[in-house]
Amino acid sequence: MSSPSAEVLIAGAGPAGLVLALTLLHNGIPVRIIDKLTTPRVGIKGAGIQPRSLEVYKFLDVLSDILWEGRYYPHMRMYKLPGGTEPVKTWFAVEPSAPKPPTPYLNGILLGQDHLESILRRHLERRGCHVEMGTELLDFEQDSDNVVARIVKKVDGNDVLETVKVKFLVGTDGAKGIVRKHLDLKFLCETRDGTHMMIGDIRVEGLDTDHWHMWVNEKDERVLLRPSENFDNLFTFIGGGHIDYAKLANDPNALIEWIQSVTQRRDLKFGEFTWVSDYRPNIRVVDTFGKGRVFVAGDAAHVHSPTGGQGMNSSIQDSFNLGWKLALVCKGLSPLQLLSTYSEERLPIIEEMLQVTTKILDKTMTRSSDQTSAWHRGGVLLQLGVNYRWSSIVFDERVSVKEVAEKAQHAYGSALGQGEAEVVRAGDRAPDAPGLVSRFPGSSRDHPSSLFQIFRPTFHTALIFTRYPEKAAAIARFLQQKLPLGSAHSVAIVPGASSYGPHAPHAQFEAVDDAFMDVDGYAYAHYGIGSEETIVLVRPDAVVGAVVFDTKGLERYFGNIFV
Repeated sequence: MSSPSAEVLIAGAGPAGLVLALTLLHNGIPVRIIDKLTTPRVGIKGAGIQPRSLEVYKFLDVLSDILWEGRYYPHMRMYKLPGGTEPVKTWFAVEPSAPKPPTPYLNGILLGQDHLESILRRHLERRGCHVEMGTELLDFEQDSDNVVARIVKKVDGNDVLETVKVKFLVGTDGAKGIVRKHLDLKFLCETRDGTHMMIGDIRVEGLDTDHWHMWVNEKDERVLLRPSENFDNLFTFIGGGHIDYAKLANDPNALIEWIQSVTQRRDLKFGEFTWVSDYRPNIRVVDTFGKGRVFVAGDAAHVHSPTGGQGMNSSIQDSFNLGWKLALVCKGLSPLQLLSTYSEERLPIIEEMLQVTTKILDKTMTRSSDQTSAWHRGGVLLQLGVNYRWSSIVFDERVSVKEVAEKAQHAYGSALGQGEAEVVRAGDRAPDAPGLVSRFPGSSRDHPSSLFQIFRPTFHTALIFTRYPEKAAAIARFLQQKLPLGSAHSVAIVPGASSYGPHAPHAQFEAVDDAFMDVDGYAYAHYGIGSEETIVLVRPDAVVGAVVFDTKGLERYFGNIFV
């Protein structure tokens, strides 16, 4: 079982809770993660994993399992009525894109949430942490130093009460969870009473698994069937229109008859529903992501309509942002106030994302001859442009004084961006750069590499762009002397045209943790490095924390991070 001496208690073992637990475990922080369900969740549900989320899974060493077990988005196909068998239009909800040097994962993956959670649980178990199922958070109290929570666990059918004392509590217990309510956080919301959907998973025989299948009849009743990643006969069902939702939700036979009436496909054989729900969109967000030593993440903090495919993806981004900060505070390396930047950074993202997903919901549920644009899922939904440029803990010496002064007003533009930034600034997603050749001949690092192979959720990465090894070494020694052991990883990057060549004595680079030649020039190009020597600090969540020119800039940035 999870260690009783855990420093963080996580209530809720969905994707947000599991990613947070895994991030903390990577950092050596003992955790307990509980879930009131007695068995893991079933159902495909939030199946779309966006590119930025794939990057998070890369840094958590989970990506290979996801790519192996998931699938890329299939075509969408709309059928002509009457008949229901002749395709009238076929298109991509997400147009496939060839990977690029700064963005190696440009194509989203379909993987059922139940399947994803099982992968994440396996990775937790490898680190000695097991989700405590059938365990419910009853209440909690906090003071300036600790959180004391009461939990109840089912053991042989009996309730066993336990009092847990931890440094921090994080509620990833969903929209109806206790943590947000007990903190008395405002849950600002909009309920779409006029917008209804039937959602569930159902077995269907006779339908190919290469497409999302869609039918819309003259009464504007619609049915969509999306195949699972297993290429079997399990489909996610989405339906809507002017129908008796309550009746259909409680009568599977009536629901199947209605699906057949809309699709006009009597050749299809419908089996059991794995789950089904009468869904009414609730668009919600808290006013702050935590109080004191207690925080919320994922659905406990915000609820999206399902049409944008952002709920689960935004949830794990919450956890990845919070995780590294919690780890540093738990270790006593960072002040408690660092955790206030979790809400400062994530709340504007969620507020803007809710506006985007709500517009998609309105467009999707409005009858239109152009269903293609309504179902387009590219652009900001890839989350590659999500940034924290306004954050109080990011620092960029390449930005003008005026821009710094206007920072709090989001003068940089959208918190979601539109994709890859033309010029990377502090607060942006850190781009990848392949084709880096190690400057340590004969070592295990003597092979082409990329920045994504270096970034980790356990340390800041200091990218030192210079053609002078001795200057890189001086900066590396400064970091070693001024920062806690293991909290920064120094990487010297010399330009591909450097005169030092492949046989330069590696002794010149001894002080740095890694040294590479940017043979293809991607690192210098993606980070906008010119002739001036520059240091780019990449945070443990693979966000650019600072762009500076010397050790004074380093001191200014890390002064906001460490005690």
